[in-house]
Amino acid sequence: MIGQPGFSVEVLGYKRAAGPPGALPTSLKRGRVAVVTKQQLSVGAQSTLTPRRTPLVRPRPVPPPGDRLRTAVDAVLSELDKEAAPLPQLDDQLRTALAWTAAAGETCRIPSAVLAVRTARSRLGKADPDQAKQALLAARDHLDAPVPSPR
Repeated sequence: MIGQPGFSVEVLGYKRAAGPPGALPTSLKRGRVAVVTKQQLSVGAQSTLTPRRTPLVRPRPVPPPGDRLRTAVDAVLSELDKEAAPLPQLDDQLRTALAWTAAAGETCRIPSAVLAVRTARSRLGKADPDQAKQALLAARDHLDAPVPSPR
């Protein structure tokens, strides 16, 4: 009975056809059932499926080391040229840039620039904007120098 072609079983309102041994129903819709053998499924799948090409992953451009530090140094230098420069806010900008540089793991690649920015921060803390400006100019020169590549 089950396993003979043309015999179907209805379970909970769904018709399920029983075909040759190893046959699987392709649909369990009410009233429509087709019987397909495992061999037909595998042969049909190989002939109808085409390989899907995945898009190439494009690497993101890596910013140069100290990019955020360079931006902060330039911003602080432009603020120091003004008469009433808020020194605590400038110190906070430099501290944030140093934190970003450390978080990115770039302090070992630009140590002289980091040291110059730390010197500028200490000068800003002592309310000496002229010496801080000299240290920031030195930091910018160190940031513009070529950086060794990572290993």
